[in-house]
Amino acid sequence: MISVLVGSLGSGPHMRANRRKQPTNGRLRSRSAIPDMHVVLKSVAARVLFTVPSMVLGGSERVMLNLLHHIDTERFEPHVAVLERGGVWLQSAPPHVHVHELGVRRARRAVLPLARLCWKIRPRAILSTSAHLNTALVTARRLFPTGTSLLAREGADITSPHANCSYLRLFIYKHVYRRADVVVCQSDYMKNKLIRHFDLESTKVIRIYNPVDIDSIALLAGSEPNPFPDLGPKLVAVGRFSHEKGFDLLLRSTALVRQVIPTILLFLVGDGPDFSALKAAQRELHLESCVRFVGLRRNPYPFIKWANLLVLPSRNEALPNVILEAIALGTPVVTTNCTGALSEILSCTRQMRVAKHTTPAALAEEIISALSHAWPKVAPGPQFTARFGVRAVTREYERVLEHCIRKQSANQDAEVQSYPTTKARYTYKYSRNIRRR
Repeated sequence: MISVLVGSLGSGPHMRANRRKQPTNGRLRSRSAIPDMHVVLKSVAARVLFTVPSMVLGGSERVMLNLLHHIDTERFEPHVAVLERGGVWLQSAPPHVHVHELGVRRARRAVLPLARLCWKIRPRAILSTSAHLNTALVTARRLFPTGTSLLAREGADITSPHANCSYLRLFIYKHVYRRADVVVCQSDYMKNKLIRHFDLESTKVIRIYNPVDIDSIALLAGSEPNPFPDLGPKLVAVGRFSHEKGFDLLLRSTALVRQVIPTILLFLVGDGPDFSALKAAQRELHLESCVRFVGLRRNPYPFIKWANLLVLPSRNEALPNVILEAIALGTPVVTTNCTGALSEILSCTRQMRVAKHTTPAALAEEIISALSHAWPKVAPGPQFTARFGVRAVTREYERVLEHCIRKQSANQDAEVQSYPTTKARYTYKYSRNIRRR
C-alpha cells in the first residue's frame, strides 16, 4: 500500500512539474563530472611518451636526452619507447624516466607494439623525432586510446636533394605530417620548406630550436685533460663517417690548407660506413702525418674545447648540434653552407664562418682565413642562451605539450556534453517509429 501511494505521488502532475524545475540538464552533469584541465595539469602529472629512433647518441637522440633531463616532472611523467634495449643512450637516460622496449629492430614493425604500449600506459601525448617513427605512429594512431595527441618532430631536412628521399617516400611523409596534431621543425628555414613542399597548415607547424645544455657540456669538456699535442694548430671534426657528412671534402681541403700551414693537425672523432674510404683517401693525399682518426667517443667535448677550430664539412644538415655545442664551449667554427638555418645561428654569435660553396677550395679558404687571424675563444652571449639554451627550449616543448593536452581534453569534453542531446534525438526518433507501428 505504501509503495502504491509513493508511486502515485511521484507520478502526479505537481511532482512531474517539480522534477522539470530541477537542474537535470545532461550537459551540466557532464561538465561537473569532468575536472578542468588546468587543475589536472597542476595536480596530476600528464603522461608523455617519447619515442627514440636508435640507441646511439646522434643529434635527434641527444635532443630527446636533454628534454628528458630537464622536463618538469611535477607536470609531466615521461616515458620512453625504444626499439631495442642497450646502447649508450640508455646509459645516459635519467633515472626518473620509464623505459619500454618494443622488441623490434625496424620502425615499420613497431605499429602494433606501439598500440599495445599506448593502451597499457595511456599517454596524453606522444613526441616522436624520426620520419620513420613518425610514419609508424601515424599508421597506428587509429589503434591508440581516444584523446592521444601526436607531436611529430622532423630530425632531418628530408626535402633536400642530398637526403635521397624517393618520390614515394616524400608522398608518404606528406600525408603523415598532415595527420599529426603538431609538426615540430628545428628552424624557421625548415618550417617554411615543409609548409611549402608538403602543403601543410601553417598553424600546426611550429619551430623549436635544438637544446644545448651549456653547463653540462662545460663540465664534460673539463673532466678530461687536453687530448692534443702542443705542436701546430689543431682542427677537429665530429660526426658520422657517411657521404652526407662530407668528411671526404674535409680531407681534400686539408691537403690544400697544409700547403699554406704545414704544421696543421686534423682530428676526426667518429665512425661510420665510409671509414675505409676515408683511410684510403688519407693515404692517397699523403696525410698520414697530419690526419688522425680517434674513433667514436662518448665524451667528444675535450676535443672540441681544446681545438683551435671546429670544422663541419657536411653536404646537408638540418640544424647542426655540433656547431651549437662548439659555440657553447667558445670554440670558433668553420662550416660549409649546408643549410639555410645557419643564418639563424649567425644572428646571435660571431664565432662562425660559412664557406661560400660546398667545395674543398672554398672550405680551405675559410680555414686558412680563420687560423691566420688568430680567432679568439668567446663564451656564448645571452642571445645565444635565450635561443638555444636547454631550459628555454624545454619550456617551449612543455608549453606545446600542455596546449595539445588541453585541446584534446576540450574536444573530449565537447563530445561528452553533446552526448545527452544526441541520445535524446535517437530516443525521440525511436518512440515515433513505435507509435507509427
